Amino acid sequence: MPNSASPIRAVPFQDRAPLYALYTANGISMIGNVLTALAIPWFVLATTGSAEKTGLTGFFTALPIALAAFIGGSIVDRLGFKRMSIIADLTSGIIVALIPLLYLTVGLDFNVLLALVFFANLLDAPGSTAREAIVPELATRAGVSFERAGSMNQIVERSSRLIGAPLAGALIAGFGATTVLWIDALTFLVSAAIIGFLVNQPKPEVQETTRHHWRAEMCKGFVLFSATNSC
Repeated sequence: MPNSASPIRAVPFQDRAPLYALYTANGISMIGNVLTALAIPWFVLATTGSAEKTGLTGFFTALPIALAAFIGGSIVDRLGFKRMSIIADLTSGIIVALIPLLYLTVGLDFNVLLALVFFANLLDAPGSTAREAIVPELATRAGVSFERAGSMNQIVERSSRLIGAPLAGALIAGFGATTVLWIDALTFLVSAAIIGFLVNQPKPEVQETTRHHWRAEMCKGFVLFSATNSC
């Protein structure tokens, strides 16, 4: 009786490598996000001794993530998935590195610190969304089902957050918050490099964005947070 099952196609490693590289970059970037969320408030507490300033810093860490929900989709559409991921990580890495650099050289005013914290976190959500959007393209190339590829991506993200918190605590205890900020900046730069050099450019997905599209995105974000569609 002839075998009617479809033959299993052997996928070359070069077709699977970009997907593995994306998982690696995503995990490193997520760890960087956790390091940022913990190391910067600890840095403020250690350098100012003020609980009020530490709390305000935490607020400026969360605020840009909420604001990104309003325009994040439009930014990703305009820039493209791969480019958005690279820009997000490079921006976070450079700005986080500026915090200890300014502190150790010319000094760091608290208002300047808040501005740096705000912009360091502004593109985190769009960057994460962009990396997630690349998964189906790379999964197809690697011969992996969308369900399995998406599930693995979620495992990587959640594991990175789980690892990031105790890792941040251990690094802060062992080396201090200032050194951890340097390490934090490096994680973003490594993630950007992996995406840039090891993840092949997906098919073009940039769409024509008009003023009405931007307004629609703003409405979606507003509805998400206010549960009213008044735009």
